[in-house]
Amino acid sequence: MKINMTISEKDPMYTGDIDIYKRIGISGLKCVQDAVSMIHKKDSDIKNILDFACGYGRVLRSLQAGYPDASITACDLMKDAIVFCANTFGAIPVKGNENLSLINLPKKYDVIWIGSLFTHLPIERWGVFLDFFSNNITQDGILVFTIHGRKALWMMKQYNLLPKEITANMFEIFKDNFFNSGYAFYDYTKQHKDALSKIDANHSKAFGLSFTRPDYVYKYLLKHNKFNLVSYAEGAWAHNHDVVSLRLNSREFLEISNKKQFVKIEEGSCPCCDSDTTFISEKSWLRDNYRCVKCNCIPRERGLSYVIEQILPNWKNLVIHESSPGNRGTSLKLQKNCKNYISSHYYPNSKEEYVDGYKNIDLHKQNFEDEVFDLVVTQDVFEHLPYPEKAIKEIARTLKKGGYFISTIPLVKKFNPTVKWAELVDGDVKFFYEPDYHGNPIDPKGSPVFWHYGYDIASRFIEWSGMETIIVNNIIPELGIEAEFLEIVVCRKL
Repeated sequence: MKINMTISEKDPMYTGDIDIYKRIGISGLKCVQDAVSMIHKKDSDIKNILDFACGYGRVLRSLQAGYPDASITACDLMKDAIVFCANTFGAIPVKGNENLSLINLPKKYDVIWIGSLFTHLPIERWGVFLDFFSNNITQDGILVFTIHGRKALWMMKQYNLLPKEITANMFEIFKDNFFNSGYAFYDYTKQHKDALSKIDANHSKAFGLSFTRPDYVYKYLLKHNKFNLVSYAEGAWAHNHDVVSLRLNSREFLEISNKKQFVKIEEGSCPCCDSDTTFISEKSWLRDNYRCVKCNCIPRERGLSYVIEQILPNWKNLVIHESSPGNRGTSLKLQKNCKNYISSHYYPNSKEEYVDGYKNIDLHKQNFEDEVFDLVVTQDVFEHLPYPEKAIKEIARTLKKGGYFISTIPLVKKFNPTVKWAELVDGDVKFFYEPDYHGNPIDPKGSPVFWHYGYDIASRFIEWSGMETIIVNNIIPELGIEAEFLEIVVCRKL
């Protein structure tokens, strides 16, 4: 691939190192090519390209080399820049304007590339630009733009690339805004003391330095509803800017989005990863789908972590046994932070003491000594046990006096009596009703459901084990504890 490396003496992006300049341009081309491949198009399908805010062609020259048969339009506020691109690369010159309605583009485009424009816009101005691009892109075209994210924030601090006006104290405020809310903006058009304040949504000329987290971008795009997210790649442009690729929503998709689409997004703090985060679900069934964007945990796991923290704030120093742990959420938190944490699964076809790093334990008949644990944890396990009365007795036996058994159990029958859904007959599962299986972290076939429990599980546990038993049902939206069947069963050995 031969790239025309004629560089204008007026180009502010050229700092004297032609290799770095060229690599940045090629990286922009690769971002476009990756986005094109994501929508299952070939390079030969790309006939018309718009480089918006093209400058003096740092990326445009690579786009020309990568798509030699495409017509390229160069659009920028600087007249000298678009004239240079027209004379040097054969691009169609279009003078930009701060009033987008006055920009006269000659056609619709298969690819629109915007490098380092959104990086300078407050998010309140994104909508005007996205509307403009939606009117100038083909129905199956791809819009690719770059933004500042976590990588760019680190790069600016590490290599001292921040504007001199941003003091160390201002940078800390800026960084906190970014990590706490997902968005931060420094306005060049305001006095420095006001530069970090909230932008007026009607301030159409606001221009500065903007940083946006991936979850914040996703949340914004869901509200804007003109484009569908194709991909989000952190640090993809020149190992610095994040790259967002969008495609126009089809009419059918818009109809579904406007009428039927369920989206729940909330900012909050996650009890599992102990981070400020965003909780997102695109499905109305929240129990398995309302996830933390940082650790991927779900509501029942957050509810469990919260209850453990409230009841046993010193849990990191305790001896804990978790049966059938997962690989995220509460399980991962306990594993990472408690040095006396033991995890087990049951492998009925193995006689080994440990399998894949887990102790091989049948909850119905455990080989632990008496009174060894301060806390026993299970998550959605008891509905899969054919003999729960045996398991709860064994758990009580292994707990120290004053120790706790804390468990998530979907109490689907609520105030109605518990229903025995299946039983074991000569080692085979016999269902009394429609067969019911749930996911199993060690068995792709899943686990059969033997019980549909109601709130009477508390009295059953008291009768079977002698342990004090209560049911806790917290709904705490700011912690992402909000979904169906979030009951936590808490037992204490007297």
